[in-house]
Amino acid sequence: MRDLSASVAKLRARGDHPLADQVEYFMHGMPSVDSERRKLQRMLTEQRENRRQDRDQDRKKGSSK
Repeated sequence: MRDLSASVAKLRARGDHPLADQVEYFMHGMPSVDSERRKLQRMLTEQRENRRQDRDQDRKKGSSK
């Protein structure tokens, strides 16, 4: 994304505004960049939260008997 932004700036400096606009339009249409590490962090956080909720429900069931 930084390279594309730099390209847009260079295109605008050269006066090629239509192409710069097309590059910006392309950039805005791209999905957000998400690293494998970040995906793994989210997955592990979700699993941990699900396990915590399951434990809390099991405790409630055990104490209500």
